[in-house]
Amino acid sequence: MKLETGPGSGEVEMKAAPLLIDLLQPDLESGTPREVDLAEVHAGTYREIKFSIHKPSLDDQGVSLDNGLFWMASQNASVLVDGTIDARPFTFRSAVDAQQELEGSFTLGDGSHYVTLNLDPSGWFGGSGAARLDPTVDANRSQIENQIQRSFQAFQDDDHDGHRDRD
Repeated sequence: MKLETGPGSGEVEMKAAPLLIDLLQPDLESGTPREVDLAEVHAGTYREIKFSIHKPSLDDQGVSLDNGLFWMASQNASVLVDGTIDARPFTFRSAVDAQQELEGSFTLGDGSHYVTLNLDPSGWFGGSGAARLDPTVDANRSQIENQIQRSFQAFQDDDHDGHRDRD
């Protein structure tokens, strides 16, 4: 995560330990957004918040044997999807990168602040019929990864309602 202050003030870069978001079927079906607590951010006014989604490394702080991040790092993956297609099980692994930049004026005081990461996996594998992208077909990988990148949205959500805060 990178935070940028006003013009001429430079940039403040923060790197947090990797975060694993484990989506179960009910989460995927309901489209439940995920909150990220920015409690460790220094109070101030920022004009940009940037998130990077990428595969974890075994060298990253926070990747240990007691969490799923170790598994992700050992699989060289930022996204792992276990599912079934045509009654056949599959695992889709990808090291896809995605970035979200929030621009505006973000005044963060002391205490917790929240940004919601919302992802809509319903389009990852296309639609139905001919529009469907079979994740077991290697020729579909690039299009599926593009769909994954487009599915992430980040926004300030201090009132925890799952929607972008209004000024």
